[in-house]
Amino acid sequence: MGRNCLCNDLSIAYVTIFPSFLAQIFFLRSVDLIGPGRSGVFVNLTPIFSALLAVLLLGELFQLYHGISLTLVIIGLWLARDLSAGQPTKRGSPS
Repeated sequence: MGRNCLCNDLSIAYVTIFPSFLAQIFFLRSVDLIGPGRSGVFVNLTPIFSALLAVLLLGELFQLYHGISLTLVIIGLWLARDLSAGQPTKRGSPS
């Protein structure tokens, strides 16, 4: 095992504070703006962005299962959007 250096501690602090904290703040703001039902659907995009960023930033190979899962998530989001399109929101107006 290696030594625990300041660089490792700063890296963990950076990853904890900036991306994680800011992502939660932005998600909570989206809940305020468009409601929990519509914003909750987009949580399903997290694995897609994770896989795409791993391919782009880490040089991972894009495999068949990435494509299949990406397709299934997009189809699920599309179905959720179409099923909720005809239902009125709390205010009585269509979404």
